Amino acid sequence: MRVMVAREIRKTLAAIGFAGIATLSFAQNHNGAKGEVPAAPNGVRAGFTLGSNGADSAAIHQTKAVLDVRDISGVDCTGVADSSAALNALTGNAPVSNNAITGRTLSFGGCASIKLSNTWLIKNQAGFIIDGGTRSGAAGKGVAITWSGSASGVMIDMEYVDGFQVQGFNLQGNATAGVGIQIDKNGAGGIWNTTDGRLVNNTYQGANPNWIGVSISPVSIVNVEDMRVEDSVFYCNATRATTAAIGIKVGGSVNAKNEIFKHNNFTSCFYGVYQGTGSMQVRDSEFENNGGTCGSGNGADIRVDGNTDVDIIDGNLDEDGTQGININNDSGSGGPNHPIVITNNHSAPYGCQNTNHYWYNLWGGPGYILEGDSWDADSNLVKVIGSTHGNPGTPIYTRGLFYPNSTFNSWWTHNQPAIADDLNIMNDKLMVYGVGSSINTPYPSPLLDFRAYVATGNFDDLVIQNQATPSGGTFLIKHQQGVAGTEMFGWDGSYPGINIAQIPTPAVLSVSQGGTTGSTNYSYAVVAYGPAGNTAGSPTSNTATGNATLSRTNYNLIQWYPVAGATKYCIWRMASSGTPSSTGNIGCMSALQVYAYSKTVSLGYASNIGCCTDSFRFRDTGLAGDSSALPSSNTTGTLSLPGQITSTLASGTAPLSITSSTPVSHLTLNAHPQVYEAGVLTTSEKIYTNTQALTGGAATHTFTNSFRFTSSHTFGCACTDQTAANACRAVPASATAVTLTGTGSDVLWLQCTGH
Repeated sequence: MRVMVAREIRKTLAAIGFAGIATLSFAQNHNGAKGEVPAAPNGVRAGFTLGSNGADSAAIHQTKAVLDVRDISGVDCTGVADSSAALNALTGNAPVSNNAITGRTLSFGGCASIKLSNTWLIKNQAGFIIDGGTRSGAAGKGVAITWSGSASGVMIDMEYVDGFQVQGFNLQGNATAGVGIQIDKNGAGGIWNTTDGRLVNNTYQGANPNWIGVSISPVSIVNVEDMRVEDSVFYCNATRATTAAIGIKVGGSVNAKNEIFKHNNFTSCFYGVYQGTGSMQVRDSEFENNGGTCGSGNGADIRVDGNTDVDIIDGNLDEDGTQGININNDSGSGGPNHPIVITNNHSAPYGCQNTNHYWYNLWGGPGYILEGDSWDADSNLVKVIGSTHGNPGTPIYTRGLFYPNSTFNSWWTHNQPAIADDLNIMNDKLMVYGVGSSINTPYPSPLLDFRAYVATGNFDDLVIQNQATPSGGTFLIKHQQGVAGTEMFGWDGSYPGINIAQIPTPAVLSVSQGGTTGSTNYSYAVVAYGPAGNTAGSPTSNTATGNATLSRTNYNLIQWYPVAGATKYCIWRMASSGTPSSTGNIGCMSALQVYAYSKTVSLGYASNIGCCTDSFRFRDTGLAGDSSALPSSNTTGTLSLPGQITSTLASGTAPLSITSSTPVSHLTLNAHPQVYEAGVLTTSEKIYTNTQALTGGAATHTFTNSFRFTSSHTFGCACTDQTAANACRAVPASATAVTLTGTGSDVLWLQCTGH
């Protein structure tokens, strides 16, 4: 027989593949470990296990994108036990940064409630989401975060956090917590910059009178910028009579910029949004029952103490509030450093407005821009836009506003709907502004055009004059007496071609000496100029103690009080027994320039606001006179409006009434009686009509009221017998009389036309 030795059949790798090798060569145990050496499941570091029931402290070792808070030992999702210690162990190991949730989502989706006995600190984390797994909003159905810690404590404190989002939570501060979420850049060990954060779909509610739903940058003075609070609800649950609560507060950091608060609801807060400094946008939000006690609370929907960039307040709705916008607690000081844009907001306070304040109390800063804002009809809302502290020298630009009652409708169009652009003279500047509360405090508007409402007391010869305004003009207002409830209006006298009141002649207050006095005589007079024309020279004022030679160090100081309507003053040296000896105009100064006794220009300007009037000052330092004569007549007082004026009034109402003690010349009107002489339209014709009774068929009629034509050759007359159908004749006898002939004692109708 054949014997085969040392032979076997061998399979190759190609025949069984790599899987076959694994199967044939290694035994597998049930937990995936190889032999007796422990191995970690996929996604878990070697030597650690992945907990799933809250019993294991393993979340910090997870590498998956979504961390379930139920996997963190010590977190109680029923809200019975305190979870703050466990959460702080995960996110608040300052000053060490373990980036436990950086680049991940921490999910509370399976939790009903989380109880905090201490502040939950989230520090040195970036690019993360803390997710309640739902939308809380007005219904408050997000994951409840409750507070059982110390009075006025902070529930969640976020420090040195960058690029984050917190959503879907219902923060319940109850009567003890002080702050819902605080975002800042404060404390040692900070690594990340605090910026680019979003708080969305949350509910913030607290009954503590000093509750703050969201506090942004309360301590830090750098960064903490680009925060967004959106689609959230703020319930300040203390009573309206006791509340000092704030929905969102921004303050501390001048770099807390571009904070955006959009589509939120603020209810029963003393201030819905309060900005100490920084900049913000408040958009598309609803404010209900804010400001404190209805009708008397001193809070507001929005308070701004200052800003470091433009603020935008747009598209918001108020209901039952006490005040819309409050600048620096209505204190009459401070204010923003940049403009505030207030557009497309609607207010319906329903009688809850505090009538001691303006609804939009706008004080200080470079200016305010209002467009498209409106109010529900409300006869009690009289103070709409302005300041209870008078004139801050701040321009307010308005366009397309719908006021709460006819008192504040578009007054320049007789309460017809209009916008500032509709009247060119307005230069798109209009202000509803209170003149004052008594005769001693008539404050002016700082704009080109203004209207004023005197609340109480009487006033006489109310003048708005020489304010330091951005337009650089001088206001004119008709001198008249009035009582409480009287509205005044006027426009800037520096507008080209306008002069609506004769400017009074000024009077020299005094002539005094600067430097070394002497025994030389000088005399001076002042002339005021308006947009058109000038006044007569003032009475001469003398000094007998002037220096013999005038110079920059030895000068004469001339002082006078402002007069209404002046835009410039010029000084005449009327006589001089020293050097220089010349007379005439020695110099002029703007009505908005006031020199102090020092060599520098005063930052203040002359004002005439009832209680306080500053004098103008001019130094004669040896200026040469131009030898001109002092003006002897007042040529101001002519009303001139360039361009076409259109007047549309009710039928039967005269569109123009001119009262003058002298004939009116150079007046061209359309659709008025026109006179043609020899077939040519004349522009200086006169028409005279009257009746005359005849005596014995004749009479001589003398024109009444000193009426006269140029001569007997420049006019003709016609007559009509009013008694019977009899013929009559009218022949000019002179420039002032006409001879009539006719029948018996008939009464004739006479008409003469000519020039």
